[in-house]
Amino acid sequence: QGTLAYFKKKLKKYAGDNIQNVDITGGEPTLYKDLLEIVSYTKKLGYANRTLVSNGRKLTYFEHCQKLIAAGVTRFVFCLDGPSNKVADPIAKATGSFDHVLKAIKNIKKIDKKIEVGTTIVVNSRNYRFIPQVVAAAYKNKVDFMNIQHLLPYVKDKRIKCRKLPTNVIVSYLRSRPYVERALDKFGKKFKINVHFLPY
Repeated sequence: QGTLAYFKKKLKKYAGDNIQNVDITGGEPTLYKDLLEIVSYTKKLGYANRTLVSNGRKLTYFEHCQKLIAAGVTRFVFCLDGPSNKVADPIAKATGSFDHVLKAIKNIKKIDKKIEVGTTIVVNSRNYRFIPQVVAAAYKNKVDFMNIQHLLPYVKDKRIKCRKLPTNVIVSYLRSRPYVERALDKFGKKFKINVHFLPY
């Protein structure tokens, strides 16, 4: 985790290079004490699309949503690990994670319906069978788009330090495909669904 000065230096370096999008992610970015200042700075530098990727927990507080939108967030993306707390909580390692996301979505839509809101399910061995239900929940709660994102089992770039994911967590597309197709067949024409990282 870098300092505020570090982030500002990097943002300023690439401003004006025809880069329009900034994704603020983590970890959990809402835990970073200088988040509002970073968002404001990206807006000041002229980045057109300023996305916050979050678990939604702190955005259950209406005033916090107001502050982030006022600072300049133009898009929110929330992690939706399952169609209920029962499925999502063991994955998120937090109580009430599903309810937190739904509350955050409602808060944002209440403040400004023009703000784009999306959700992402990171497909793994504990939730792949629930992909259609997760997509259904996203559609029901009027999100603008849904990401179905498969895990990458490794990274080939030697400059990136990471541990190989346990094989019992990874789900091949052959196993998840029927559930992805079921979701696309039912909701693909109703709202935008993106499928990312097909590892096999």
